[in-house]
Amino acid sequence: MAAKLYSASLPIVTEELKNPATRGSLVAIGKFLGLRKLVLRQYSDELIAISVKIKVELPPLGNFQDIDIRPEEPVLILFDVKNYPSVPPIVKTDRLDFPKDALAHLYVAVKGKTPAFCLVRGDMADWYAKKKPQDLIIRIGNWLRDAANGELTLNGGRFDPMRYEAYSGKLVYDYDQFAALVQKNQSLPGEANFAMAIFKRTSSSTYQVHKIVSAENAADTIKLLADAFKKEDDGVKTTHYHIGYIAWSASEENIATYQIEAPNNWQQLVTYAAKYGIDLESLGRYIAVDDRSHFRGIVVVIGIKRPAQVIGFSSSIEFSNHVIVVEDADKAGGKLNEEVAVLQYIHNQPLTLQLAQKISGVEFIPPGINLAVGCGALGSKILSHLGRSGYVNFIVIDKEKLSAHNLARHALFADHIGRNKAEALAEEIKKLYPANSILMTGLSSHIDPTMSDEVSNGFKWIFDFTASESFFNTLVKADKLTSPNICRVLISDHGQMGVTMLEGANRNPRIDDLQISVVAAYKSNPWVTDWLNREADQSQSKDVELNIGVGCNSETTVIADDLISLHASYASIVIKKEMENTEHSGKIFLSRVGQEGLPLIQTDFISIKPFVLYHTVNESIWEIRYMKTVIDTMKSQMGLKMPNETGGVLIGSVNYSTHTIHVMDIITEPADSASTDVYFLRGIEDLPEQVLEITQNTGGQLGYVGEWHSHPFGPNKLSSTDMRSVMSFKKDFEIQEIPLPVFLTVVTPDLLLPYVF
Repeated sequence: MAAKLYSASLPIVTEELKNPATRGSLVAIGKFLGLRKLVLRQYSDELIAISVKIKVELPPLGNFQDIDIRPEEPVLILFDVKNYPSVPPIVKTDRLDFPKDALAHLYVAVKGKTPAFCLVRGDMADWYAKKKPQDLIIRIGNWLRDAANGELTLNGGRFDPMRYEAYSGKLVYDYDQFAALVQKNQSLPGEANFAMAIFKRTSSSTYQVHKIVSAENAADTIKLLADAFKKEDDGVKTTHYHIGYIAWSASEENIATYQIEAPNNWQQLVTYAAKYGIDLESLGRYIAVDDRSHFRGIVVVIGIKRPAQVIGFSSSIEFSNHVIVVEDADKAGGKLNEEVAVLQYIHNQPLTLQLAQKISGVEFIPPGINLAVGCGALGSKILSHLGRSGYVNFIVIDKEKLSAHNLARHALFADHIGRNKAEALAEEIKKLYPANSILMTGLSSHIDPTMSDEVSNGFKWIFDFTASESFFNTLVKADKLTSPNICRVLISDHGQMGVTMLEGANRNPRIDDLQISVVAAYKSNPWVTDWLNREADQSQSKDVELNIGVGCNSETTVIADDLISLHASYASIVIKKEMENTEHSGKIFLSRVGQEGLPLIQTDFISIKPFVLYHTVNESIWEIRYMKTVIDTMKSQMGLKMPNETGGVLIGSVNYSTHTIHVMDIITEPADSASTDVYFLRGIEDLPEQVLEITQNTGGQLGYVGEWHSHPFGPNKLSSTDMRSVMSFKKDFEIQEIPLPVFLTVVTPDLLLPYVF
């Protein structure tokens, strides 16, 4: 018996096709199928169609579950008149009696039309861009063969869900949350086999779930709706809340069939649901009598129990998504009007922490709460990157409000002007995860200047994104801050340089050790030298201590948004990796964008060993932090020069705010020095030139800080000769524009004795 064809109802096209690509493809298909002539039919204003018969390789022992797939299947191939081949062909069955309710990989069809085949997983346009028309014919035959073998519905033991060719909008909800309602039969009200949810309409065609209504939150939900509806009535801008319902079958029966024709009105939806064992009559009565909806759109989600786990989801529940458009008149007589319009919607999974981590390739996020200080241009972008990867256990602090000029570089947009940066940023990150309750909290409060309270020590990590010397010194001086790992990120060199510093175990090396170590890298990294020289050129005086970090809050700071974003991205990658580590050591990560000629991106890594720490013998307020290589060199020189004393100059930096001297290098005794076993007189040959070279190569940030000499046979203290030298130095230093402390280190076989006067 000949099949009734949908194409018989379509008018024949008599005009010549203007699209040469379509003409060429039709010729290729005709030759491949051995057809002398193809009849063109007008499917719609935009589409033309050809009906062809495709030979199907059927299984020798009969079709799966006797499904009615035939040795030759008539199909319609639709071509977009204007946009082919950019818009790929659509393939539909031409049989009006095609077994559409028994097959997956068919798109839900408009009533009265045949369904389209879902031929490939993924984007059909991408697939067809690499294929010839003949490949399309082969793929159609393979699809029909798979259908006859039962390989479409159950794929690897999982169930293939329905597909939607046309839909009116999106429903955004967490699949697992809705599936749990069905599986646990959590109905409200009573035993009705449906639950209620509140949706926010975020656009004209998108509804996002706000909360599931439960007995515990019902009173609060009623108040939420009443307040919002009153504002709407009063003409006040407010959130549009819509009531929605999730319905399911009271039976445990699993149903494997499909319904390809989408319902257009309430009666059709009732019939549609009944075929899956779901009674919507009671829901219709509830909506007519008890529903409190203020707006016409009411969400109705139908949970269908399938025989196996649905592909792409975590359970055997498949959801069919709809919005019904109900006017007050449609509720007359306590029964919903059968002609109430029903719109087909598609499910959209909201971003959850688990999904964000999966998409970002994050396998594990260590537990613990972290503190981030500074939500300016750099900090906001780093925190946004971390937040989008699922790192949301943060307290973020910034006392500043967002100004209009900040928008040129900040992660926030104009709707937050005038708001506190930290509070607004935390709010935006929370919005990414509507289905999760997350910790991310923004505060405008100031930091405890000692960082010694229990709260500060309770953090897993403390991040400094401020470029603030004041907060930098706060962290340096926080002696009681022992538990958290500390990281500082900053940008310098007019945006060309990004620096990410991570303290070592037990805060050694500390962030000030790391910052001065960046400067000391000039010996091995020429672009560090270039950077420091440029920094020095921008300073009005070589004697003024330079800030390595540049704040981006001022509108006079010239750094482009893309440069900040680049350094923030690299810092975020580093931070995520380091947060996974259980053992911590001092590390510096550099990112650089060279803008001379081609814009090249470079990165570098510097491992920093723990510093050797001493408090001065005579003034315990001063802390001396030596690089271990400095001490090793002093002891080695003492051994080489024995029995005579030896000495030289200490190179480093002095921080008066934290009373810290960093000793990064030494210069051994000049050639014109004089010494005996009880006396050392440092010479000056080539010494000024060596110190000047270091100062110039480091942009003025490293230089002379003090003297060292050895006592190979004791005493373990300053000699009277040493004290006379100290007094002489002190007199000279006091007349300097920026007076230096007199710093002297004595090395003995047993001890290292630092003194500051």
